[in-house]
Amino acid sequence: MDLAFAGMRGLGARVWLRRLARATAFSSQYELDVSRSRGHTIGMTNVEKIAISLPKKIAERARRAVRRGHAPSVSAYVAAALEEKAKLDELSTLLDEMLAESGGPLTRAEKRAADRALGIPAKRPRERHA
Repeated sequence: MDLAFAGMRGLGARVWLRRLARATAFSSQYELDVSRSRGHTIGMTNVEKIAISLPKKIAERARRAVRRGHAPSVSAYVAAALEEKAKLDELSTLLDEMLAESGGPLTRAEKRAADRALGIPAKRPRERHA
């Protein structure tokens, strides 16, 4: 694409190219189609637009992450964070099921025996200073 023809010159062209490179790199992980831009979603497949409310500090962190190149947009950044949270929730459910099948959490004695078997030194009680 001829950036001069598209009206992109100087700093604007460099910013546009950096954003396109980030979106292209990000697209492989989140199945984005960056070849055809469709508004702010950059051609994301199976996308549902929703409105959410965030604390100001969290919203600013998301914008800062986008400025630093961690994601092509705030929407993509939030989607990635939600995906990670969903994975952790699924893992937590799996661990709960495994604990239920195995008889529950380890007792202190079982934890000490496991630590010994793994070569982890015993924890020493902390001394209290008066």
